[in-house]
Amino acid sequence: MERGLGDWANIDRHDWIANVVDDLLRQSGVTKDHLLTGPELYERVKQLGFTLPISESRFSQYLTAAVKRGELASRPGRGYFPSERPGSPDGLYQQQAVRERSGLDCRSLDPNSLGRIDAARIFRASGESQRHKRLKEAIANNPTLIGCLPSLGRGETEFRLPSGDALDVFFRNESNWLAIEVKTAVSVEADLVRGLFQCVKYQAVLDAWRRVLMDDVIEVRVILALEANLPNSLLVLCDALRVDVVVVLN
Repeated sequence: MERGLGDWANIDRHDWIANVVDDLLRQSGVTKDHLLTGPELYERVKQLGFTLPISESRFSQYLTAAVKRGELASRPGRGYFPSERPGSPDGLYQQQAVRERSGLDCRSLDPNSLGRIDAARIFRASGESQRHKRLKEAIANNPTLIGCLPSLGRGETEFRLPSGDALDVFFRNESNWLAIEVKTAVSVEADLVRGLFQCVKYQAVLDAWRRVLMDDVIEVRVILALEANLPNSLLVLCDALRVDVVVVLN
């Protein structure tokens, strides 16, 4: 069952808020006997450096929904404590493409999708725009824009891979490599398709590099970060390529 883009954006935000709150509760030593209330959590999350795009009452609604989904635990009228599920590693909270993975593969693509791929093959960009550069720098300086904790640090822009490709933004620590391909709201459809395939390429190159380093601890993730929602016309292709998409938080 496909979701509308409005639901997509809301559920995407819900996922990372639930993860950030769960990690905050664990790090604060909160238990079912020593709880934090919704308003206290709202203030704590803001203190972490997040610019929350929702009101305190809306935040509380997200918390209630997270409890129903088993992502958080609560004692009614008293507050919240961590769920029993494992925590997320190193604060890497991916705003993954919010579609229900349906096992699609490339045989599921219709002729229109194949035509879009052909258009991407011949598409030529006119060079980096100031808008793209500003968005890229903003993400590198503030990982909360893509749903990551501020503790991830500053990302590197135009990071060179062994293949000669340059990543728009690259975050890395001892256990995670996070590559970001950035597209602005003015990107045409062919450029977005190219971005999807670039993510596939970057994932393969980073995986190969990790194998050469013989470092099984590192988790490699690649995300397509968009300034606007991915068009409905590209959802099937995105699913087929297994690319994770983030709509950058304002």
